[in-house]
Amino acid sequence: MLTAGVAIGTFLFSCEKAPDIPDVPDVSKVEVTEISLNHTSESVKVGETLQLAATLKPDNATDKTVIWYTLEPKVASISESGLVKGLEPGSAVVGAKTANGHTAECEIVVWSDEGPGPGGYVDITGITVTPSEAEINVGETVRLSATVAPDNATDKTVYWRSSSTSTASVTSDGTVTGGKAGTATIYAYRQTLLGQEISGTCTVTVVQKVTSIAFYTEDVHMMVGNTLYLYAVVTPENAPSAGSLVWKSSDEGIAGVDQSGKVTALAVGTAEISASADGVSAKCTVTVEPVSGGNEGTGEEVWK
Repeated sequence: MLTAGVAIGTFLFSCEKAPDIPDVPDVSKVEVTEISLNHTSESVKVGETLQLAATLKPDNATDKTVIWYTLEPKVASISESGLVKGLEPGSAVVGAKTANGHTAECEIVVWSDEGPGPGGYVDITGITVTPSEAEINVGETVRLSATVAPDNATDKTVYWRSSSTSTASVTSDGTVTGGKAGTATIYAYRQTLLGQEISGTCTVTVVQKVTSIAFYTEDVHMMVGNTLYLYAVVTPENAPSAGSLVWKSSDEGIAGVDQSGKVTALAVGTAEISASADGVSAKCTVTVEPVSGGNEGTGEEVWK
């Protein structure tokens, strides 16, 4: 009987469901991380072709499938191998997409010897940027505008770029932001149907100005004949004007101040001492009191 029981137990155990085995990721698969084209902007004549080529990274990517597409199929077509053909004058964006979703695009300008294309296309001849010069502080912004000639140009779209993005960056609507002190040229540009770049420029100077000044105290009391130094906290400390504040007194007859911030009490009364730079300032009220036993308002001291 014991032997039979063991046999039955063994049979029951062998009928239990085998545990699930978790999926093991395919570590041998290498994903594409980047795609780039041999051209980012180019021109092609109606009826002619241009070969685009895509480069994938890393080189050992497992799936190097590329799907080519055009956003303006009436202007330019593109084959499965990346061969672009100009169909009619205009501008088209063509691109390539990897199996895992990375894309790269190229702007194609299609042109013709016959000039304006269907619909009486009028090409641009010039771009003017307003203002042509601008000065902004680090972190500040200025909005530029672009005017396209002629007035009846069919497509007045312009693109923006900066000669130094670390000094001044620019967005697609012409908004410039100061990055660091220096000078950058901002371009509004686009290509004509013949592939010529037309542009206008603005020279942007980015400066580091003083943004705030503060005194440790805004109200001091002095006796006639005494002196003291007012110390100003300037932000930012590295602004060129931080070390050359302009000091002034509202009443030099009561309290005088030199350009180091040294205040001299001259007569009984009240005066405001100010320190300023780059259009910002701070003020301190100085109250001059008489010397006990002296002549009020004369600064004459008799207690020596």
